[in-house]
Formats: sequence, C-alpha cells, structure tokens
Amino acid sequence: LVAMAQIHLNNYLRYNAGVNLQTIAETCASNQKMMAERNQMLFLVMDRQIQTSVLKLMGADEDMTFLAVEQHILGLGSNESISRVTYNYKAFVSFMFRCYDDVKYYIEQVYKCRDNSWATLFYAHSGEAFSVGLINFWLALKEKKKQQQWFMRGSESKLALKRWTQSCQWTFEAKWYLLEAEEAFCNHDYEAAKPFYEKAMLSAYQHKFVNDEALACELAANFYLHLKENDKAVYLFSLAYRYSINVISMLSRLGSLWKM
Repeated sequence: LVAMAQIHLNNYLRYNAGVNLQTIAETCASNQKMMAERNQMLFLVMDRQIQTSVLKLMGADEDMTFLAVEQHILGLGSNESISRVTYNYKAFVSFMFRCYDDVKYYIEQVYKCRDNSWATLFYAHSGEAFSVGLINFWLALKEKKKQQQWFMRGSESKLALKRWTQSCQWTFEAKWYLLEAEEAFCNHDYEAAKPFYEKAMLSAYQHKFVNDEALACELAANFYLHLKENDKAVYLFSLAYRYSINVISMLSRLGSLWKM
C-alpha cells in the first residue's frame, strides 16, 4: 500500500513539475499494469486521471486499458475521495480547453465530494487549490448569476496558495501570483492584474517550473486578448506554444487571431 502511494505521488509530482508529457504517459501505463497485478485499484484509478489528463493535453487518444475499472469504482459511489480526485482532474483539463459546461459540472462535483472525502496527500491539496482557484475565477467571469459564489471560492483557494507559498516560496510562488492576477482580472482591475501576470511568468522561469511558466503565458494571453491587445496576446500564446503545453487549444486560438 505504501509503495503504491509513493508511486502515485511520484507521478503527481512529475506531472506538476513539467516533466515531458510522453514520459509521464508511458510511466503511468507501466505503473497501472503493476497496480492492477497487485489489486490496488483505488491507486490505479487516481493514477489513471494523471494519464488521461496528459494524453488530452498532448492531443492523443485516451488509453482504454483500465477504463472499465475506473467506471466500476466510480459507479459504486462509495469512495468520494477517489471521485474528488477524478472530478478535479477532469475540471482542470476542461478549463484548459475552455469547455464551459464541462468545467461547471465537474467543479460542482468536486465541491459535493469535499465534505466526505479523506485528506489524501497533503501536497496534492496545493494542486487542487491552484486548479480550483483558476476555474472559479474563470467561471466568475463567464457567469453573472452565481458570480459572487465563484469569486468567493476562487479567493479562498488563493489564500490557501498564499499559505503554501509562505512555507515554500520556490514551489508555490508562481501559482500564487497567477491566482492574484486572475482575481484582479475577475475584478476588472486590469492595471493590478498586469504586474501579477509578469511576476507569475518570471517566478516560474526563475524556479524552473516550465509548465507553470507556459500556463502563466497562456492565461496572460487570454487576459490581453480580452483587452483587445492582440499583438501581445499572440506573442504570449507563442511563448506558451514553445513550451508545448496545451498545444491543441492554443493553436485554435492563435488561428482565430491570425484571421483578424
């Protein structure tokens, strides 16, 4: 059990540290085979969420090997901690591709599972705070009806990331700055948002988190696209593209800009 937990944690850390996506996908496939042989199905389902997210970001087909296992575990509805992990990954990938209806559905499921889920790996909570914060600020921008609810949830996540940053600036500073930027954007405080996007990109670069730098570039590009500063948006999208993060989504948006 401890070994399976360590293997899953290693995959999670590699995913968040920006290790080559193809390498992570291959490692996940190998690890899941081992987990299945040892009947560690809960860890298999959690590890599968990393693999599925990576494959979608790569634009590759989903690995169907253990799909039936995942559907069985989730169908039981008896382990809300596993459901919480699953829905959080699905929500973040949907956010990256700006699939509004899917984002809204999955993030609501995350909150439904929270009260009855056990505290899994403490480091994983920082990742959830980051993704949930980004998603809630985006939903607050998109939906007026529940805007205040989304905004308050985003602010709660931002404060959680601030506490993580105080414990380890190297790892969490860029994420916290990015949530600050998105909060300011959500508040239409555009002048306050600009330096936070710059700080997020610089911090990720200095601390060698390539994926965080790419994500900061992409979200900053979306921000400048909203301001109709298309030249800067194209430049930032091109930086994010250089890091090969979320290529499929960015190519679509770059194409629409070049047609203008």
